Amino acid sequence: MDAGRGGSSEPLFFSWRRLGLRGKRRVSRRVVVAFFTDRLGRIRPITRSMFGPARWKYLAQTITIRSVEKAQEAADRLLDMFRSAETRTKQVRIKRATVLAANRISAMLKKGNLTRETRKRLQRIRGIYRRAAEKMKLQ
Repeated sequence: MDAGRGGSSEPLFFSWRRLGLRGKRRVSRRVVVAFFTDRLGRIRPITRSMFGPARWKYLAQTITIRSVEKAQEAADRLLDMFRSAETRTKQVRIKRATVLAANRISAMLKKGNLTRETRKRLQRIRGIYRRAAEKMKLQ
């Protein structure tokens, strides 16, 4: 077995830095789902972003960031859905979608090309979804 560079015990194709990890500190925000072999025979990670397609259509249709009022209505609807959910799995799904909405807005706020009004609106909407997620207590 090839020992890799510097006498490391990991094989040559494996690198924590390639996976986005360096020691205890994360280097990137990529989520490794699986691995594949590229055409040159190298092992590469398959990553997933938070901006991928919606996994649950009914939640994607409920969540909106168009306006503060619409976001408040959506958060109230999500809370009602959470409270009326019959299984813990569905509660977890709804809470994750709510947290993901707030995280997506946080990522959008890191962009520098937003106007002051848009930034304020997105901050208020992020707060709405964060508070809704905090109210969702799992059983």
